[in-house]
Amino acid sequence: MFTDLSYRAADAAMSGLHSLISPAEAHGTLAGLLCAGTVNDCDSWLVAVLGNADHVGDLSAEDHSLLDSLFDATRRVLDEEMYSFDLFLPDDEAPLNERAQALGEWCRGFLYGLGAGGSHQTWPEECKEIVRDLVEIARLDQDAEDEADEAALMELTEYVRVGAQLIHSELRHSGGKKTLH
Repeated sequence: MFTDLSYRAADAAMSGLHSLISPAEAHGTLAGLLCAGTVNDCDSWLVAVLGNADHVGDLSAEDHSLLDSLFDATRRVLDEEMYSFDLFLPDDEAPLNERAQALGEWCRGFLYGLGAGGSHQTWPEECKEIVRDLVEIARLDQDAEDEADEAALMELTEYVRVGAQLIHSELRHSGGKKTLH
C-alpha cells in the first residue's frame, strides 16, 4: 500500500515540525479518524495530529505532498474494503524494539482517532473486544529481542491491521458513528 511512501521521510517531515508524535501514531490517528468518519482531508488530519493549524502551514510543499499521499492511500484502501489496508510502520529491517514501539504508538493513535470521533450509538461486542485488545497492545513491552518476539510482533501487527479494517467496515455499514459506551 505504501510503496512510494517512506516511513523515514514521514518521520523527517514530522520532526521538522518539532512534532512529538511518530509517523506510526499519526497514521493510527488517521485510521481512527477515518473509521469514525470525522476527517475528510489531509489538513484536518494534520491539525488533529499537530494540534495547531499554523504547524500545517509550516510544512514544505514536498513534506505536505508526502503526508497528503499517505492520507489519500489510507482513505482509499479503507474505503475499498478489499482488506489491503496496512499499518504505516518502520520497515522490517528496523530493530525489533523500534517496530514494537511503533505498533504500540499506532494503536494509541488509532484509539485517539476513534475517541475524537464522538458518537451516538453502541458498538457491537466484536468491535468493543478489538478496542480492548488495542488498549493492551498499546502498552506493548518494547524489549523484544528474539525470534519468538519477532513472530509475536508479526501476529499482533496482523491482528491490529484486520481489527482496524473490521471496525471501519462495521461503522461504515452501520450508517454512521458509534460510541464505545
